[in-house]
Amino acid sequence: MKKNKDLIKKITKFRVKRLLELARIAIEKNNKEDEELAKRYVKLARQINKHYKANAINKKENVLCKKCNILLIPGINANVRVSSKSVVYICKNGHQNKIFVDSRKT
Repeated sequence: MKKNKDLIKKITKFRVKRLLELARIAIEKNNKEDEELAKRYVKLARQINKHYKANAINKKENVLCKKCNILLIPGINANVRVSSKSVVYICKNGHQNKIFVDSRKT
């Protein structure tokens, strides 16, 4: 049973990672149709991740807007502000996503 769960988590992480890569490629093309496709990829990745409880979405590498369901890429569809305690990503629709920096690790 343990091997089965490990295999499911491994496959889940691979699928989520691939969906986020496809979303990044679609966003970098920078047209409206591909943006909708990227939103769909991110939504699927979040659903798969939630269903299997895989924790495959790394919050530092892949920043997602919780309201828009889109992958935030600085300079393309997001602005970034850095302070001593946090990094704030602002998507093009104005939603803010804050990531707190752990000062003990640096």
